[in-house]
Amino acid sequence: EVWKDLLEDGRLNSAPGPSPPTAKGKKTAAAVAAGCSVPPRSRETLEFCLSWDMPNIRFGAGQREHHR
Repeated sequence: EVWKDLLEDGRLNSAPGPSPPTAKGKKTAAAVAAGCSVPPRSRETLEFCLSWDMPNIRFGAGQREHHR
């Protein structure tokens, strides 16, 4: 879905509001896209910040779950 959306017009579109939770056992992914107009022989800077919340974390064989 992400690639199809990006190929249409070079932009990522998403519905407003929060995303639905990922179902147990399903994998999830994310994408970030930013754009601007850059005149010839010049440069621009785009700055963004990513953050996420991982309240339940499993390491190794997944035998122990850590909570924040």
